[in-house]
This record gives sequence, structure tokens and C-alpha cells, in this order.
Amino acid sequence: FGVASPLLALLFARARRRATFEPELPEAMDTIVRSLRAGHPVQAAIRMVVRDMPDPVGTEFGIVADELTYGSDLETAMKSLHRRVGQQDLGLLVAAVGMQGKTGGNLAEILSNLSGVIRDRLRMRLKVRALSAEARFSAIVLSILPIALFVILSVIAPGYYGAIWEHAITKPLLVAAAMWMALGNVVMYRMVRFEI
Repeated sequence: FGVASPLLALLFARARRRATFEPELPEAMDTIVRSLRAGHPVQAAIRMVVRDMPDPVGTEFGIVADELTYGSDLETAMKSLHRRVGQQDLGLLVAAVGMQGKTGGNLAEILSNLSGVIRDRLRMRLKVRALSAEARFSAIVLSILPIALFVILSVIAPGYYGAIWEHAITKPLLVAAAMWMALGNVVMYRMVRFEI
């Protein structure tokens, strides 16, 4: 537990940071679009995001702005952002910036369209999450129920299982049952988890 707890804390903090980053990304892109349409250069537009948006979006785009200041190009800075944050929709932003850099075009228009696409994807994710909430709750209950019943029966009626523990086949059967239960849990959780 002592070895795993720092890792679990980091994984939890990363998941929370990604969950905070995700809904703020389209707003950050809209800020860049407004700034570009007002005639500012890309770096000034990104600085506007740093100034106007809260953490984690403001902080991460601040690192992008610093990389641009120190000579990195926009595509490389965005790839670095995608590597750091690991948020799925940032891949679309990196691809759009890379294509615009190679083929040209109106970056403000590209980012405006991409912002709409990311908003639609987020809306769809939330809708799927709401529709699958009952199935996820059922999976949690079915995972916890056998263990909870075993503990409750052991506390309420300690002699309920009686002499069953003395049989040689009991432990192998319990191990097999635990393995089947674990396999069932994996299948259930995969069934109620959707990638959008």
C-alpha cells in the first residue's frame, strides 16, 4: 500500500486534471480565434489564453507560449502540449495546426471549426455517460455484492459456513470462483465503457 499509494494519488490527480482540461479546451480555442481575427499574431493569441483561462488550460498554454518564445514552432509546441496533457481532443488540434502549417489556410477558421467539433464530441461523451450510468451502477453493485454478503454473513452468523472450511476442495473452488468473478467484472466494465 505504501508503494502503490503515491502512484494512485498521481493517477487520480492526472485524471482530475484531464477532466478539468477537457471542457475548457474549446473555450481556449475560441479565445485564440477571437484574437487571431482581431489581427494579433499566434503567440499573442496564446498569451491571451494564458491571461484569461484558469489552471490547467492557462498553465499548459503558458508553457506553449514559452516554447514559442524560445524558438520552437507552433506544431512542435502543440505536440509537446499533447504529450504532457494526454487529452484525446488535443490530437485533433495538433493535426489541424500541422496541416495548416504545411498547406496554409486560415488558422482562425480551422480552429473555429475544430472548436465546434470538440464541443460536439464532449456533448456526445456526456450523453453516453448519462445513458450508461445505470449499467455502470449495476456493474459496481454486482462486483461488490458477493464480497459484501460473505462479510455480512461472517459477522451475523459466524457458524453459517460451518465445517465447509475443513474440506480440501473448498480453497481451490474459492480461488476458481474469485477468478471467474474477476473475469466477469472485466467483461462488465468493458461493456459499459465507451470510447468517443
